[in-house]
Amino acid sequence: MHTLFVPTDLSNHAHVALKYALELSKQVFSKKLIYFHLNPPVISAEVPILYYDSLQKINDEIKVHMEKELKKYIADAGIGEGVLETEVIVATESGPVSSIPYFAKKHKADLIIMGTHGKTGFEKFVFGSVTAGVLENSTVPVLTIPIHYTFKPVEKISFASSLSSFTSEVRSIMEFCKDFHASLEVIYVDYGLLSEKLIEHAKRVIADIDHLNIELVLVPGDIGEKLIDTLKRYVNHSKPEWLVMIPKKRDWYEKMFLSSKSLELASEYNKPVLILHP
Repeated sequence: MHTLFVPTDLSNHAHVALKYALELSKQVFSKKLIYFHLNPPVISAEVPILYYDSLQKINDEIKVHMEKELKKYIADAGIGEGVLETEVIVATESGPVSSIPYFAKKHKADLIIMGTHGKTGFEKFVFGSVTAGVLENSTVPVLTIPIHYTFKPVEKISFASSLSSFTSEVRSIMEFCKDFHASLEVIYVDYGLLSEKLIEHAKRVIADIDHLNIELVLVPGDIGEKLIDTLKRYVNHSKPEWLVMIPKKRDWYEKMFLSSKSLELASEYNKPVLILHP
């Protein structure tokens, strides 16, 4: 995991993500960390021309502040000088939902690490919209960090799967397991509806992978309980350091009107959630 990409809105929850990223960099021997902030210009006829002339100066001041902040957190993490290359970027593109995935991909980041606010109701809708948008649109894997979460070395990764595209899904997760030397727990919520072939196929795929510690766990499904609640109940018992979700591709109608289980879980779960798009 060579390059980590940490976007910030300069709030406390973003600092939690930065501290987590620095600890993570020590476990996987990352070479570079990019600290990113978006400060888009205010587009309005009422904004004086002087504002636009001063925007670069404002961005320069933000960058200096971020560099000092990053230096402090690196020292607090006990990372020696020169061990981790860092870059601070302050951009003025139109919006974070598109800019964060764009800059992460442009700089060949292996992982985006973002904080979640842990809010509810209207605040959750407004403040969580950036993280949700990035999760939906980024081709770079995104790891969400709850605001009160403290880093723990990644030893166990759990993956909630429908098993319908299991071979490609496992392939996309294997590299993370290798980086951490972590075991992989595959969780399938079984409602007993024509699932036997899927389960047998998953067992064969796992049997063919002899260099990873992989376990398939069948969790009985209850049609009276929401799938997301079943998953949360199980992983709270299983206690992985990461939970992985691979959401299905959704069209504009589903994004507008139907919730995504991956987004719900990322916003409500009290541990890191990794979202992959195979």
